[in-house]
Amino acid sequence: MGSTTEADGFEREARAFLGSTNQNQLVSLLRIRSHYQAALRACALQESVTAEVINAVHIKYCGQALQLLGPELFEQLFDVPADVKAKLVDPEIFARQKLAA
Repeated sequence: MGSTTEADGFEREARAFLGSTNQNQLVSLLRIRSHYQAALRACALQESVTAEVINAVHIKYCGQALQLLGPELFEQLFDVPADVKAKLVDPEIFARQKLAA
């Protein structure tokens, strides 16, 4: 979360956006993101993973970030309406690519 490695674009943007006044939110957001990334890596290791599983992980992460930040900050940071449950993976494309592999 930035202490042992250089901050990536998201972390730099989150730090600039939340600033020093929301340090606890920043730490919590980066922790949520770290868990999200670990869950996606775990999905990648599963041969039987589906687009629905990957999308569920993504929606869960977004829900946790929304709960932490509230709708206004969430929308400002992610540039996505808080009530949108965006899918990360298109199930049809994912299925076709798995068949082709």
